[in-house]
Amino acid sequence: MLNAIKAASRWLIDGLCEAVAAGLVRLDRRPTYRIDLAGGNVVIDAHGVPLGRLAGSDAALRFEPPELAKQLAGAAIDVELPTAWIWRRSLQPIGIDSIAYLDAFVSHHIERISPWRSADVYYQVTNRPIMDDPTRLAVEVGIVPKQVVDHMVAALKPLAARLHLVACRSDDREALAIPVGARDDSQRKSIRRLVVTTLALVCIAMAGWFASVQWRMADLDLELAELDRQIATRKAALAANRGESALGAAEALHAQRAARPYTVELVDALSRILPDHAYLVDLRFEKDLIRISGISGRTSELVPALERSGRFADVKFTAATTRLDDGRLDRFHLEMRAAANRPSP
Repeated sequence: MLNAIKAASRWLIDGLCEAVAAGLVRLDRRPTYRIDLAGGNVVIDAHGVPLGRLAGSDAALRFEPPELAKQLAGAAIDVELPTAWIWRRSLQPIGIDSIAYLDAFVSHHIERISPWRSADVYYQVTNRPIMDDPTRLAVEVGIVPKQVVDHMVAALKPLAARLHLVACRSDDREALAIPVGARDDSQRKSIRRLVVTTLALVCIAMAGWFASVQWRMADLDLELAELDRQIATRKAALAANRGESALGAAEALHAQRAARPYTVELVDALSRILPDHAYLVDLRFEKDLIRISGISGRTSELVPALERSGRFADVKFTAATTRLDDGRLDRFHLEMRAAANRPSP
């Protein structure tokens, strides 16, 4: 089980590294140029247009035209090698759980399958799952002796931001790009560190989130248990006092209804209590308040008349009286409450 987890984690990390590397290549906006050594050292741009050539002896290579060197500065350069310059050999398959040691495995085998040491060659390793056995990988290595291309590398490496030795695709083999220099290796290591760090942070964040969810669920369980206990207690209290509570509520409603006069009675009382010189134009009931507006020639008599009746309390003007245009009558606005106890008729 542990070996399966390790293999799966390596597979995931390697896949993410390849995806990130491919994404960085796509985001790389540097122009790519190709130098076809098999076709006369012709320099070709990304659209297949010949720009010039690399001429001269191994010790004194030069660009023709000379300004071509400035154009290639900071670009990505792929050097297409003749087929005879590249050794491509298949190695023994390895288990997928040994992919982390693939580079050391290939470095050891280079000295066995070629007349050179691993330090004396540029090489690139490819691997793919075996069709009949997905737990094992088929491994192939492409080797270019440094002594064959060092004069070319010495001329191009100061110019190129990225330099690859390329073997074109043939009928039985895929295309192969061999990185030159430590930049590609360091980039792969940086990408791997970034992927591992990101996965570790994601795992930590997920573990923290899961722990917080569990803690919150435990807290909610406690709250629900407490609510269930309170509900059960209240249900028991209600069941024990249901008869008494119902009776008390009914008595309270009757008492409240008895303390509040009927609206019809209040309107009738107002019509009897208000003096004949007062005329109502507006009557409103707002909860316990009664608001009236009207016209009268003697507004000062209204408040005493309403309070003496015993049917109304807290009688007061809510706005200043205003004189009408005829100069004889005033507009008034009063507010009052119905008295709690009606006087005996």
